[in-house]
Amino acid sequence: MKNTGISISSERRKCEGRPLRSRLAGMSAMLVASVAMSVPAIAQEEAETVEEASSRRLTTVTVTARKVEENLQEVPVAVTAFTGELLQESGVVDFGDIAAYTPSLTTVDSSSNAAALALSLRGQVQNDVASNLEPSVGTYVDGVYWARAVGLNADLLDVASVQVLKGPQGTLFGRNTTGGALVIETANPNFDGASGSIEGTVGSYNARGAKAIVNVPLIEDVLAVRGALSIDKRDGYVTDPFTGRKWNDKDNMTGRVKALFAPTENIEFTLSGEWFEFQTDGRVRGTVYVDRTAGTGGSRAAGIPQSYVDLVNTGNLDIATNVDQFVDVTTETFTANFKWDVGPGELKLTAGNRTTDSKNLLDLDGSAEAIHATSQSAKLEQNTLDVQWTASAIDDRLNYVVGAGWMEDKGFDRSTTNSVVGFRGDLDNISWGVYTQGTFDVTDRLGITAGVRYSEDEKGLTSNTTLDAPVIQSACFLYFGAGGVSLEDCPQTDTATFDSTDYTLGADFHVTDTTMVYAKFSTGYRAGGLPLRIFTIEEFVPFNSESVEEIEIGMKGDFLDERLRINLAVYQSKLSDAQRSTVVDAGGVSQSIVSNMDIENTGLEVDIVGVVNDNVQLTVSGSLLDSENKTSELARIYYTPEENLSAAIDYNRPMSFGEFNAKLSYAWTSEYNTSDVNDPNNPENDAIVVATSAPSSGQLNGRIGVKFDNAFGLTLWGTNILDDDAVNAGLYVPTYGYVTGEQRQPRMFGITGTYRFGG
Repeated sequence: MKNTGISISSERRKCEGRPLRSRLAGMSAMLVASVAMSVPAIAQEEAETVEEASSRRLTTVTVTARKVEENLQEVPVAVTAFTGELLQESGVVDFGDIAAYTPSLTTVDSSSNAAALALSLRGQVQNDVASNLEPSVGTYVDGVYWARAVGLNADLLDVASVQVLKGPQGTLFGRNTTGGALVIETANPNFDGASGSIEGTVGSYNARGAKAIVNVPLIEDVLAVRGALSIDKRDGYVTDPFTGRKWNDKDNMTGRVKALFAPTENIEFTLSGEWFEFQTDGRVRGTVYVDRTAGTGGSRAAGIPQSYVDLVNTGNLDIATNVDQFVDVTTETFTANFKWDVGPGELKLTAGNRTTDSKNLLDLDGSAEAIHATSQSAKLEQNTLDVQWTASAIDDRLNYVVGAGWMEDKGFDRSTTNSVVGFRGDLDNISWGVYTQGTFDVTDRLGITAGVRYSEDEKGLTSNTTLDAPVIQSACFLYFGAGGVSLEDCPQTDTATFDSTDYTLGADFHVTDTTMVYAKFSTGYRAGGLPLRIFTIEEFVPFNSESVEEIEIGMKGDFLDERLRINLAVYQSKLSDAQRSTVVDAGGVSQSIVSNMDIENTGLEVDIVGVVNDNVQLTVSGSLLDSENKTSELARIYYTPEENLSAAIDYNRPMSFGEFNAKLSYAWTSEYNTSDVNDPNNPENDAIVVATSAPSSGQLNGRIGVKFDNAFGLTLWGTNILDDDAVNAGLYVPTYGYVTGEQRQPRMFGITGTYRFGG
């Protein structure tokens, strides 16, 4: 299936006297109803409208959104899915690229660590990647939950499929997934004979890469191994105008080894080890605005020359820095999967161990002046164990899942600012949950789904904050001492426990053999936590758990003899105590606080794929999203574009020498906020709001390739062909009175050669 997605979002406004939220909800409901009512007519007319000359059909995509393998078109939830082949044909090379093809999904590089991603889905996001915070979009790789965002901005190597599950996954994927889940399956070893591929790439900015994949059966139908290795390097594309040095290079390595052992026909073991190294001297950021009316900190930021601010705002790839920046991240992940087909059902055990080790030094203000530099280091380890039983009953009319999961997450997170303020937190977290969900076929066309899950998270945090100043040597005493804690008792240890019971209830109805409508109500929960990077005692209190209730109505249909696929979903979610992180000033020292607020989201998502003829396929996808802060009208919603759109055209044609293929895709995102800062009392507020808004922008990508009968292939590719150089302003630091931003990567071209062998 060629299923590329889009996303659409738009700003709150009024039209004909009705708010966007009201119009969106009404239009969405009418659209679903009208499509459902027209389906029988469409089916009746299919024979008259299909061109008999075309033999190509849309392919079936298998997903595991309900913990079992199912046809995507049969799953009554919103899912955008990609096969490994489609990802390769689309030029998707890392996690961040997926957002361009997925309705309602936005990925943002972390301002504090280039190897980390903040994922926003249906208006739900955790913008900070500090280790005491949980993501609202859970990431699962080969069944193992990845708790931390550091290392998430990794290369997609030898991937079998990627599935983006929309909305709260409170039952089956219940680990903090209030916004959704990103489910990635890497390719397993197989017994089909020795096979593999070798790939080499060269491109702009001295880009060079190599990739190798090999699959080898060692014992027929019993033991097979698979290995994959990727090396990706590139020189920097940002120039320091004062020194001439190049910044924002790339030096990544990803490796994976998997073994499949099947001692009997009904028992299967899969073991894997994955290693990822991420190194860069960036990504450097530039000052896009200076608040020269700010307080003590602002007077320091006022030292940034206006000529430099103007330079960055022109969009030139010229940014100065006064520190030797770097980001160095390594991760190791080990996974064990055990499957036992017992007869009436299947037992599955999944165990995982994942460690992340990161270090960086960043010049956050991104100027030649010594204003604001930070360093970070974190080393975290998680251990997980999940058990799951899937089975059928009542003459296969009931399909159900029962499971339980446990995870331990521990380590430290340390950061310093200008070598003066130091925050360190030692974490020790335990979480567990039990769940069950089942679908009962009332008739051949009507199904009912219900599920429930109980989750509990115990958070432990030992805080130790220091201030290297003439008078106060330990900030620990500053904010704990006011509560009667002596210096001898520093560091301070605190614990907090959070729990929730969440459920799912839904129904689906097959209007025809190829068209389904559905409705579901689901809840989700994201654990609260303890503050890490704070400096004042009044802020050192646990922040609440986030909870969400969502209603979704959708339709999935294949029409015109399986040449046209239309999937759409309408939803409304209500978040209580949504967690949002903000950088604030505390007596001339920056600290991060987590606030809780109530937010309501209403949205529409559409995926359309059509086969024009045997050679051409079109994909158009989009989403509309209206997000409203119910707690404060002043606090802006961030990382949530209201309009996203993407479209792609694929052309494939058999040739005498093999096959010719081409793909052109365009992804556009409307303007969105990158900060919640909004203080009408500040005379510079309007300028700060503009500076902390990412402008609407689009990216055109293209690929032209040939595959020869001898299994050799060449592909010419280009990314950001129109060279959209939007500056995605992001972080406002009130202590120093500046806004720092990062520019979109420039236009790049390259050529990739691939040789495949074996089955």
